[in-house]
Amino acid sequence: MDKKKSILYAASHIIVEKGFNQLTLELVANEANVSKGGLLYHFPTKEALLAGLNEYALHQFLMKIERELERIPNENGKFIRAYALATIAELKDTNNKLLNSSLLAALANNSEALHLWKKAYEDWEQAIQQDGIIREKILTIRYVCDGLWFSSMFQLDVVEREESISLLYHLLDQLEEGN
Repeated sequence: MDKKKSILYAASHIIVEKGFNQLTLELVANEANVSKGGLLYHFPTKEALLAGLNEYALHQFLMKIERELERIPNENGKFIRAYALATIAELKDTNNKLLNSSLLAALANNSEALHLWKKAYEDWEQAIQQDGIIREKILTIRYVCDGLWFSSMFQLDVVEREESISLLYHLLDQLEEGN
């Protein structure tokens, strides 16, 4: 793992284990086994570190969407299918749990990060509108995906991960039944 990624995971771990208010650059440097100067080279401020956390989490999710888009043939509902399948991949990926858990803590305290996610959601909405699927089906899938993702981030899951994944596959199957 490269140093920058190691720093992001260390910051995420601290947020999850100790809470956002305990996050300091010195604590992150110690957790990541880098000097404070090494940390400052990559992230000169706490705000830059939070921005980096959000950029990384968003980039990871976008890459999952892109991989799914490449696999799905051109058909109605292509984007919402990719979004749901990327969510399934996210739910299965326990390596990103710490990073994803830190996301909302960063969003709550960083308006730039919130703007980054708002822009992504606007872009996704435009793509979804091109899907040619009944709006209610699209919204159902999107909000279930988002709810499962955020529930996982906050570790509020009362539903087993496999049951969540099964639910998303069930909703995707309903797209096959017609628009």
